[in-house]
Amino acid sequence: MHNMLTVLICLKDRSNFTERLFNYLSMIKYPYTVFFADGSLGDESETFFKRNTNKGVNFHFIYKRYPKDISLEAFYKKCYASILEVSTPYVMLADNDDFVLPEGQGKCLDFLNDNLDYVGCNGRVPGIVLSPFPGEPYGKNIQYLDYYCNVMDKQVLVDQASACNRIQSYIKNFYSIFYSVFRTESLVSTFSNLKKFNFSDLGIVELFLSYMQLAQGKIHSIQEITYIRQKGSSYTAAMQQDWFHRLFYTNWLSDCKVAIRSVSSVIAIKEGLDENAVYEELYENLSNRLRNRYITNSFYILKNANKFLTKEQIKLIVLNKIFNRFPSLGEVLSFSISSKKHLKVKFNMIKESIQSCRAN
Repeated sequence: MHNMLTVLICLKDRSNFTERLFNYLSMIKYPYTVFFADGSLGDESETFFKRNTNKGVNFHFIYKRYPKDISLEAFYKKCYASILEVSTPYVMLADNDDFVLPEGQGKCLDFLNDNLDYVGCNGRVPGIVLSPFPGEPYGKNIQYLDYYCNVMDKQVLVDQASACNRIQSYIKNFYSIFYSVFRTESLVSTFSNLKKFNFSDLGIVELFLSYMQLAQGKIHSIQEITYIRQKGSSYTAAMQQDWFHRLFYTNWLSDCKVAIRSVSSVIAIKEGLDENAVYEELYENLSNRLRNRYITNSFYILKNANKFLTKEQIKLIVLNKIFNRFPSLGEVLSFSISSKKHLKVKFNMIKESIQSCRAN
């Protein structure tokens, strides 16, 4: 089965998380290939893999050391170089602080094998928090988050014939499709476009990847859980890259325009449409999404921020200086409590694996 799907993990440090994931995959005898593309600044992960390559490992993996990710540009180059190494027909991106579930992934593969007009398939994505140290691989208690990614709460249809309609549905009911099972050729195309740009924000990268994949084809959602995320341990969380915060950084809007322009070009060529018309539609959809989200939060400053977005005057000197001087302010202002629907799922395997790894 390992020649059907590759889970691509673009490593950067956090070797303790890598070791935990490695032990988890070996413990459950993970049936698919895992590719560790290492761009770490340190050598801890490289040492770990050298030490474990010839041991009794119960899953098929590939490890490759790449040049250090000293910048986002270097990271993008590594992503493209590593995706070219994938030889399986399907690929899924993952992080070393999370957990993949082969049962749900198998359902995605079954669907894609039977539906050639779909470019990807995803499942439900809940989360866990390890308290009292959420940023560490092991904690005294494990808290299950039934509502983490929106796909947990509702299945959003992004299977329309028109790429613009798919993207409009996606951004209107935003949830991450980053951790979907994709046809490898489609993700190669997306990373080929990504390496042309030096986006200054990883949130733009996720937006770009999602848009570009939707530009290439339909994406299906299944009810099964395919992935469990650990909350509070990612680089983006540590950098406090929240949507409101990003609005007041000078590169965010220009990067966003470049991303949408690139996607518009692909759609225009694929569907024989006017590129400028596609760009205006996609940009307006994203603008409406951001404005509506902020107004719902009922913060006065957010309501007025919508005027700045409309007039494309994000680069206001005063706001820019304030949010660069006090980066946490954006996160505080944009904080809101979402209602959660209760969803019972079994995650004992994850809990036991964490405790088992901790004991070892």
